[in-house]
Amino acid sequence: MPSVARKIRVERGLLENALLNLVVNAGDAIEHCGVVTIHTERARILEGSSLAADCAPGNYVKISVEDKGIGVDSKIAPRIFDPYFTTKEQGTGLGLSSVWGFVK
Repeated sequence: MPSVARKIRVERGLLENALLNLVVNAGDAIEHCGVVTIHTERARILEGSSLAADCAPGNYVKISVEDKGIGVDSKIAPRIFDPYFTTKEQGTGLGLSSVWGFVK
């Protein structure tokens, strides 16, 4: 089946910022070499589904960013989206927090 271009509604600058932050973090996780994958797919939220509490039922685009890095230590995982939390010497701690804000 050939792909068909479809329009989506999104704040372009916010999406670009979110992807940039995710890819930068993924790049840090894979250190010297590795793979970062950005994947998109169609998603549909149905009336009454658990996701419908946060989003109106309808058609969406799901965007995933995956890396083959070292992973997140289970002790810090609960904090990675907290504003100003960082594990980097020169980090601001706002990258993943801004992604979280955009997604929500």
